[in-house]
Amino acid sequence: MFKNKVIISLLSTFFIVGLLAMVVYYVKFRQNTGPSHAGTIKVQLVSTTSTVKKNDVFNVDVYLDTQGVPVTGADIRVRYDPAKLVATSVTPGNFLPVVFVPGKINVSSALVQLVLGANLPNPANGTGILAHIKFKVISQGTRAHIYTGPDTAISTVGSAGNVMGVPGEIFITIQ
Repeated sequence: MFKNKVIISLLSTFFIVGLLAMVVYYVKFRQNTGPSHAGTIKVQLVSTTSTVKKNDVFNVDVYLDTQGVPVTGADIRVRYDPAKLVATSVTPGNFLPVVFVPGKINVSSALVQLVLGANLPNPANGTGILAHIKFKVISQGTRAHIYTGPDTAISTVGSAGNVMGVPGEIFITIQ
């Protein structure tokens, strides 16, 4: 009888230790359900000029560099100083060809927004132009800041949530 109790206790102990080892393994090594691309995608703003004067019109192209990660969509939000500039038009580029929300300009909040996607099952990869934005200078003698806001979002294959890493910004000198 004593021998049976010892065997049952040993088997129970091994079972509990084995179960704990499996739990630790799965918690520690199996949490990642897909590739993580957080912080890898770069947005770049490129202007046709760096120096302008009042009433000049210039273009800013919004580039996306996927850093080798397949991108499925982008909600691009470009902000600027409304005391110095006004956005006059926004047109999509060809890098993400599906237009979910056409280019919108909200002059009162100095925001340009465009929501684009890839033709699935072929996500975008590499570097390409997302949008072309035309600005008009409405003041003189200062510097204008154009940038992608923290509300800009990029989606990729295998990742949940926003994976934009490096936001875009550019400074334009106004003479």
